[in-house]
Amino acid sequence: MLVGIATSDDAGVYRLRDDLALVQTVDFFTPIVDDPFDFGRIAAANALSDVYAMGATPVCALNIAAFPMEALGGEILAQILAGGAAMAREAGVAIVGGHTVDARWRDQRLIAELDGWMFHNTEFDYENDRQRDADNLEAQHATIRITRRRMKREPAKVARQLKSILATRGAA
Repeated sequence: MLVGIATSDDAGVYRLRDDLALVQTVDFFTPIVDDPFDFGRIAAANALSDVYAMGATPVCALNIAAFPMEALGGEILAQILAGGAAMAREAGVAIVGGHTVDARWRDQRLIAELDGWMFHNTEFDYENDRQRDADNLEAQHATIRITRRRMKREPAKVARQLKSILATRGAA
């Protein structure tokens, strides 16, 4: 292992042999634009940027999506995936598979955030974060905040707390 979770980098790096390493990452975020195709392009570009940030060249990728099929339908998901595929083609990256789940399990959602001042560089960022907390509370999502310092110092304790919360919500 050349780069693992201890460094909080954009991706992990595993040495396959002296002259070759594998860079792996997974990226996941909520829509930031209204157009599904554009969101797919942005999501793919963001995920690919994690590989570039590690000094590597992406070769292939997997899709990952949690999508509310009943509420929004398959056509929007198809547009998101098409946007991601377009960005991957543009970058010379093959999409080789992936996984999609139906995101209708609102009552089972747990939000774990790695928190710290570096994510709140302005008052605007801080207020956006607090609004997201309020929205999650209104939607009855459990939220646990984990500071980077705490994650580094007490990883086993953090893992136990997350497991306990999941168990009480019937998701463990």
